[in-house]
Amino acid sequence: MNIGERARFLVSPEHTTGYLDLATALRKQESSPPGHAQVFSGCCGGRAMLEAQNDANADLNLVANMCAPLEFEFELIEVQEPGSFEKEGWEMSVEEKWEEANRAKEAGVVLYNEGKFGEASDKFGKALGLLESVGMSSQVQELKHQKNEQSRMDELERHSRWLKRIKSRDDDNPKLLNLDKLETLLRTTRLNYVACKLKLEDYAAAITQASEILKDDPDNLKALFRRGQAYTRMGRDLDLAGQDLDRCKDILSSSGDVATLNEVKREIQLVKQKLSKHEKVEKQIFARMFV
Repeated sequence: MNIGERARFLVSPEHTTGYLDLATALRKQESSPPGHAQVFSGCCGGRAMLEAQNDANADLNLVANMCAPLEFEFELIEVQEPGSFEKEGWEMSVEEKWEEANRAKEAGVVLYNEGKFGEASDKFGKALGLLESVGMSSQVQELKHQKNEQSRMDELERHSRWLKRIKSRDDDNPKLLNLDKLETLLRTTRLNYVACKLKLEDYAAAITQASEILKDDPDNLKALFRRGQAYTRMGRDLDLAGQDLDRCKDILSSSGDVATLNEVKREIQLVKQKLSKHEKVEKQIFARMFV
């Protein structure tokens, strides 16, 4: 095909089920995108809305109910040379996802240090998505299975068989076979993402992502502290904020890290002040109720 040319072809009904599901979901999304509700004004607004929805679903109903073939039409708009564009995640191999995740994470660090927290959040979010996809890949799942199997062997046999398996696969993808690196990068990227969300005052997202880290690493100091900060800034669940920060204090008490310990103590004091303020407000409310 040349630029500007169009190609059409028919697809028989038995091969269109997936398209129907996708098209239906996309049309629903277009008719009511998040945060951008469609407005139909005037006396006929309701009728216009219903007619628009009916027209949008007419073709899908025809294919679904009458088993009609589906016609696709493609127009060639532009030709991009390999390497001249950024691949989508679904186009990438596992190794490409790993490499792109590293690049996105490093770019996020630079943006964060420049105070561009929104852009940094986008980069860290992209890196997280790619890393989670890597973690679900068959290669990594197989490695996790092997690692679990090794716990049932004695030390010598486990070590020997692990070395043999790693050696047989290292040539194919040496970077991805190190589960510790993958888990470490996931954790640090998620921590950076949480830091961005705190700066952007998206405290709910910060709490969710910090909690993900704490599922596998319950004494992660940064995750505990940042989740405690998020609870405190929200002004709700101050008891949970206190629990996280008290745990931070316990961890730091024997570490010798006086600066961080003092920072935690200041945050604990802030929680106490907010709790005291809330208690005063509650007392005033109850006092009015029984006057």
